[in-house]
Amino acid sequence: MRHDFENVLSPVLDWLFEQHEVDKDKVILMGRSFGGYLAPRGACGEKRLAALVCDPGQMDIAGVLQEKLPPEVLKMWKTNYASGVNDFFGGIFEKNPSMRFFFLSRMRVHGVSSVYDFLNEISRYTFKDKVSTITCPTLVCDNPTDTVANRGNTLYEALNYKKDIIVFQASDGAGAHCEAGATGLFEQMVFDWIDKIVKN
Repeated sequence: MRHDFENVLSPVLDWLFEQHEVDKDKVILMGRSFGGYLAPRGACGEKRLAALVCDPGQMDIAGVLQEKLPPEVLKMWKTNYASGVNDFFGGIFEKNPSMRFFFLSRMRVHGVSSVYDFLNEISRYTFKDKVSTITCPTLVCDNPTDTVANRGNTLYEALNYKKDIIVFQASDGAGAHCEAGATGLFEQMVFDWIDKIVKN
């Protein structure tokens, strides 16, 4: 895992565009869940994409975490009090196995073994200073009741190229993370958008 995903995407596209069966004018990048950060970050400065879909659009992962951290934990993190941060979360993990799983699974993906190190690592995941270099039509999906990741509208507002947003609603069965309970609805709306952007 790495925050500067353009260094992953561009070599993949280099290979893809060497394949004779690929329609080079219709390559679309879609990122869901954490891919809602990786895909638009990879698209920064990339001129070969016909379109980009982000579900949800995530531009500043650490910014979201900082909003959710208790003030005392945020202060300990900002003052490099590692043992304080780790002890705080250790107490939570003992009482809440779901929270423990949430953090440990993500820590392992990022190759760190403490919450303090995870917070430091995830703080690198931002492209607020690069978002203006996304120059392909972009669809941002948002879901206000997604408890894992939401606020895709923040990316939408920051984009300065052709853009659209779809806000999915729990009343349509689309209230779970990445609209997991309404896959058909998601696919219909997203692929209808793609059809409008990329003509056959």
